[in-house]
Amino acid sequence: MPNKGSVGFEMLIWAVRILLIVVVFALITFVIDYDSSTRTESYSLKQDLLLLRAEYTCFAYKGDSGKIYPGIIDFTKLTKENAGLCFGDNFKINLEYVSGELLNTLEGVLICSGDYKCAEKSFFVLLKNHESKEGILRVTVGVPEER
Repeated sequence: MPNKGSVGFEMLIWAVRILLIVVVFALITFVIDYDSSTRTESYSLKQDLLLLRAEYTCFAYKGDSGKIYPGIIDFTKLTKENAGLCFGDNFKINLEYVSGELLNTLEGVLICSGDYKCAEKSFFVLLKNHESKEGILRVTVGVPEER
C-alpha cells in the first residue's frame, strides 16, 4: 500500500502535467488563429493601397511649383501606359462627369478569378484639362490573393 505522501506527490505531478498540456494547446491555437487573421488584414491593406494609388500618385495633377494635388486628375496622365505602370495589366478605369457622361475608359486584362480578387473604388475628383470640372474616377483592379 502506498503511503499518503507518495499519493499526494503523484497528484501534484499530474496536475503540473495537465497544466502544461493545456498551456501548449492554448499556444498552438493562438498561433494558428493569429496567422490566419493577419493574412486577411494584409490583403485588405494591399487592396486599399493599390486603389488609392490612382487618386494620389498615378493621375494626380502636378502644379507648376511641383506640388502634387491629390483628388485633381490630370488628363495628360490618363493614359493606358501610365495606368499599366501603376497597376500592371490587371485594371479597368472609367472616368466620367458627375452627370454620367463617360469621358475615358482604360482597360488592361482584368482578371477576377482564380488567384485574383477584384477590388473596386470610386473617387470624386476634379478633372483638370483647360477648365476644372467635377467627375468620378472608377478604378477596378485585380489583386492577387495571398496564401
